[in-house]
Amino acid sequence: MPAPRHLWRVLLLLSIIARMTSPLHASAVQRPNVIIVLTDDQGYGDLACHGNPTLKTPNLDRLHGQSVRLSDFHVAPMCTPTRSQLMTGRDALDNGGMNVSSGRSMIRRGVPTMANVFADSGYRTGLFGKWHLGDVYPYRPQDRGFHKALWFPSSHIPSAPDRWNNDYFNTTYRTETAEQVTLPGYCADVQFDQAMRWMEQTAAEKQPFFAYVALNSAHWPWWVPDEYREPYRALGGDFASFFAMIANIDHNMGRLDEMLQRTGLRENTLLIFMTDNGGTVGVKHFNAGMKAGKVTLWEGGHRVPMFVRWPAGGIGESRPCRTCCRRSSTCAA
Repeated sequence: MPAPRHLWRVLLLLSIIARMTSPLHASAVQRPNVIIVLTDDQGYGDLACHGNPTLKTPNLDRLHGQSVRLSDFHVAPMCTPTRSQLMTGRDALDNGGMNVSSGRSMIRRGVPTMANVFADSGYRTGLFGKWHLGDVYPYRPQDRGFHKALWFPSSHIPSAPDRWNNDYFNTTYRTETAEQVTLPGYCADVQFDQAMRWMEQTAAEKQPFFAYVALNSAHWPWWVPDEYREPYRALGGDFASFFAMIANIDHNMGRLDEMLQRTGLRENTLLIFMTDNGGTVGVKHFNAGMKAGKVTLWEGGHRVPMFVRWPAGGIGESRPCRTCCRRSSTCAA
């Protein structure tokens, strides 16, 4: 599936930021920090601000209200091609990362990534979470432009290539030095913890950063702290656990925003929130009027949220991006 036209706009914006705010321009422009938060298997309808009648997502709703929103934004209907296209700005069939298996999940050697562009422009670059674009040299995140990397192999924890008996709690990760480290806590909490700690440290060193926080939530297996499951327990089974994982994502987005405000980074940080494909469990409960979900070519398989916030960037007031919208019933969302 070709990289959707709206994805090019985001990649162009990020490329302009990275190149025009290189050290050669540093005297004239204060280089913004850039954060991309990419969640896994969270569909367009898995947000209260998109009309979900059950989910409570107050922090993402707030970000929605502060952002320029691409209301008709489309990605690939499965995770690897979306990630490879996001990282390279090139169609998945061209860059090599076109499928989740069969040796088709690696970006071809010689194809520069977004991390390469930012690193070449004087940024510090960090990945926290799911890479899914190659597990071995020369395809690992540290081989593709990331200075800092905390990641796990393949598509999810614990996939076949992962550490035996790895878990969403007290997870073992790989690092940019090829070490394996076990960090206590729930995976999404740890990924945000490590990302925020790195952002603060990098900012304290007066270095601009590009942080790619690519969660494995809310991908199967639906393991989550029970406290997040409680409000949805009446739904039963997978619904309760899936919605609980999204509630945890929302909680961590609130923590991220609090850190940006506390450290004074919020104004000149470009924050992008998006998901990698259409929904899974949640589409049976609410799908914003769309048909089907992940891995399908129906709209529900590839239309996803896209929120862009940059207070100091002059991108204008919070609004839906109507110029790229088909004016469907959910366009104003």
